[in-house]
Amino acid sequence: MFDAWRLRHAARAYAAKLPRRLVRDYGERDPYTVPQVRNAIVHAGLNPRYAVLAYARFLPRSDFENLLLGLEVQLPYDDARKLFVANEPVALTSRAGSRVRDPDSG
Repeated sequence: MFDAWRLRHAARAYAAKLPRRLVRDYGERDPYTVPQVRNAIVHAGLNPRYAVLAYARFLPRSDFENLLLGLEVQLPYDDARKLFVANEPVALTSRAGSRVRDPDSG
């Protein structure tokens, strides 16, 4: 239970800081590289123990799968990605009711 709370807390911190840091340091890309994501985690002051969240969000599945065994916290790609995305800041709603990312948050 406590580990689940820490994971959710880390997901909120990663989602709040990492997208902005990646864009600032490397521009908008899809996907980013492993060294870019790793460096952004460090420079954003995030706990690298939860890097699985960032790798699932910003790397292709194949790169993620190659890294997974070496990570301290291990989650399946879809679960880690879903957790990250669920915590990304959303501030606006379109007229159609779809979620729109807050442009000032990342």
